[in-house]
Amino acid sequence: MNIETVTYQNGTKATGVAPLPDSAPNEICAGVWPDVIAPPRYENAAPGWVDPALPDFRLIWKTARECGYSVGIHGSLKRDVDLIAAPWTDEAVGAPGLVNAMCTALNARRVDGPEHKPHGRVAVTLQIDGYYKPLDLSILPIAAA
Repeated sequence: MNIETVTYQNGTKATGVAPLPDSAPNEICAGVWPDVIAPPRYENAAPGWVDPALPDFRLIWKTARECGYSVGIHGSLKRDVDLIAAPWTDEAVGAPGLVNAMCTALNARRVDGPEHKPHGRVAVTLQIDGYYKPLDLSILPIAAA
């Protein structure tokens, strides 16, 4: 797999970006972990179009760790930011505690949810002030002792 440097439409550069397999030759994998860079949303964007920046993933992961969770990215990062939070420690707080901590740390508000999903998962949508893409957070339940 070739590793390359990509220049996005807004002039930012991402080094260490790996192309996807031949099944998706016009896409690239998102950035360098943990400083994730979203792929461009529009392949033929209008001149001057700049895709909105992503939220501070280091702050998201730090907040999740403090609440006893591990958070992973899931999805394309194009329309929104899809995250999955899994309880990781015996001291993990419940879903409401994680949502409150994320809202406080990210200067966000809950705009949808909680919605109950299969297998006990809870989904909420957060909107970070000054950020245009919603953050969809799916929280796995804490297992019974």
